[in-house]
Amino acid sequence: MESSVGWRKVVARFNDGRVVCGYTNDFNPTKAHLHLSTNLRQGASTVIRLSELKALFFVREFAGDPTRVEAKFFSDTPHGRKMEVTFCDNEVMVGSTLSYRPEGHGFVLRPADPTSNNLSVFVTAAGMQQVRFL
Repeated sequence: MESSVGWRKVVARFNDGRVVCGYTNDFNPTKAHLHLSTNLRQGASTVIRLSELKALFFVREFAGDPTRVEAKFFSDTPHGRKMEVTFCDNEVMVGSTLSYRPEGHGFVLRPADPTSNNLSVFVTAAGMQQVRFL
């Protein structure tokens, strides 16, 4: 049932360190929250406020490789502006964006590494420490 239309596999990483894996079908960067379901068969979902998140990771698989080191350079020409994001927990991610606005609630970052488990990442304003354009 993972291929249900409209459902996307996500990992929600909270600013307090919690991590919740599940599926969402109503993420919208202009909304204050989303619904996350850990099991599509049961249908129950939890409301997650974007302001509580470090970032929302849209992933290929829930069980990424924690020992893998992401490439921090672009092998292809990226769509959008190249940038480096430093999160509040000091994690650094390099990618490109079409939607960054300094006054916004967050933006979508596409990882520089095309083989990353992360397809895209919604970086929240509450979860980032610094943005640097490359």
